[in-house]
Amino acid sequence: GTQGRWLDPSDTKAQSAQLRTHKVGVCIVPPEECWEGIQAIRRAQDRHYAKWMPHLNLLFPITCTDEELQSSTEKVSKIVSAAKAFDVSLDSIGVFDHGVSTMLWARPSAQASASMRWLHRALLREFPHSLPQ
Repeated sequence: GTQGRWLDPSDTKAQSAQLRTHKVGVCIVPPEECWEGIQAIRRAQDRHYAKWMPHLNLLFPITCTDEELQSSTEKVSKIVSAAKAFDVSLDSIGVFDHGVSTMLWARPSAQASASMRWLHRALLREFPHSLPQ
């Protein structure tokens, strides 16, 4: 039969537990000794700068349930431990306009870009549902 397969519509606690998901990101965080200068720029330009530390997103979002969160953490740890250590150096700086605001961007060196691409592709292989639909 179907017993246990369907949620009782009146059981909101079961629904809440079943439907609770997290949007998880994987990012590179610069060393803390670099944060002061980065945060000074963010403080002047980003009203939400205090919500999270300086970071470079590699993949966002990975959507997972409570049950999947631990295994997702383990999968990311395995990928990161397989990666070769690399330095991130920046080759150029530019600006693009959003219409309402302007974004200052920094382009990583070819070597750093290659390492970040490897990490991004490895993450996408493990979390293919993170691709835009």
